[in-house]
Amino acid sequence: MSSKNLLIIHQGALGDVVTSFSSLLLFKKTYSQIDLVCRQSIGRMAEQLKVIDQSFSIESAAFSRLYGENSADFDGALINFLRPYNDIVLFSFSRNLAENIKNASGKRVFQIPPRPDPSEKIHVGQYLISRMVNLKIFEDEAENNFKDVYQDLRNSDFKEKKIFIHPGSGSRLKNWPIQYFLKLVRMLSADGFEPVFILGPAEDGVAEIILRHGLSDEHVLQLFDPVKLVNVLKTGSAFIGNDSGVSHLAAFIGLPTLVIFGPTHPLRWHPMGRKVETISCQFDCDPCFEISKRDCESMDCLMRISPEQVRHKFHIFISLSVPG
Repeated sequence: MSSKNLLIIHQGALGDVVTSFSSLLLFKKTYSQIDLVCRQSIGRMAEQLKVIDQSFSIESAAFSRLYGENSADFDGALINFLRPYNDIVLFSFSRNLAENIKNASGKRVFQIPPRPDPSEKIHVGQYLISRMVNLKIFEDEAENNFKDVYQDLRNSDFKEKKIFIHPGSGSRLKNWPIQYFLKLVRMLSADGFEPVFILGPAEDGVAEIILRHGLSDEHVLQLFDPVKLVNVLKTGSAFIGNDSGVSHLAAFIGLPTLVIFGPTHPLRWHPMGRKVETISCQFDCDPCFEISKRDCESMDCLMRISPEQVRHKFHIFISLSVPG
């Protein structure tokens, strides 16, 4: 391995950043130091998972001038910060941002759009790695070996019957109805599992709905810090959720992960991990979420997936994923 340093700059939310983790891990074969500029809480989580060496907050004032139209007068602290890096990879659609980073650093800047065009039938993670191969950031064989990076990062004493349920996502349009989740939890409890709801900042008010339906506080965990979320996920045996950043994180950690898809396409967005399964009811309008055709009120793509179907799929999946 060379002694080169790499800086990653990623503007995305949790799911987008976790989707890029496989490529970041492949960078370790080429670079001795890999640092990440992103949202502060996500960066600390990436450090905890040892995907990168150090993280820096993209909300910092030091980076604010990179977003301006006039790049003639960059902050001296920013220039000094960028100096030690041999290469910079930017996950962004913004050409102006890429040009400003290049001017401020004087280094090679590899700009990679964080996702392919909605018309492309390719997984987002595979797309990112293909772009990196085309840019000659690392060797061609990496494109075929990216699945080798996945590990089981759970605690050795994880609870075999604990199933984490995440009923939210970054958009309510992707959410399976909470009433369906509640019915699924009652069925899984009757089957001998220990389902636990995980709620984050986007699930405001959901805890009250769950408690009104007779579940106790011990069935609900409210977590707002990705680092704490990682620590909790490591104690479980499996995960069920919508197309969300939390689902991507659960799969990356190594939990057998079942994801319910509606207006997004599982071919493009299924989580990347050792044991992942999806359930969907695709229509001709798919993927409406990505092409801004959001005039659907019935949400049949989600409503037609019943709790009984998810329970059946989960039992088959978990019997193949968990010994015993």
